[in-house]
Amino acid sequence: SDLPMINFKDIKNLLKYAKSNQLLIVSDSLEFGTNCLIYDSNCHFNLCFGLNSYQLFINEFQNQGIKFTKHNCKAIEQDLDSEEDYFKLISYLKN
Repeated sequence: SDLPMINFKDIKNLLKYAKSNQLLIVSDSLEFGTNCLIYDSNCHFNLCFGLNSYQLFINEFQNQGIKFTKHNCKAIEQDLDSEEDYFKLISYLKN
């Protein structure tokens, strides 16, 4: 996984959404990528990958009239995609 700061509490929170059949989306720290997407398989929409996937998903949900929740969770937003992310992680681990 490229989400090195995620912990049990974060996952437990996500499971609440999964059990309630709510569509949930979590972006990366810059709101470009999508680091988590939880949805019922009966909900039909186009999957979006790559650059700007977060905004592409938001547009897709809005265009289709699909209710969704933007979930903020620093541990999920802080992925490990670049050298800068690596140094942020090192700093986090030292504190």
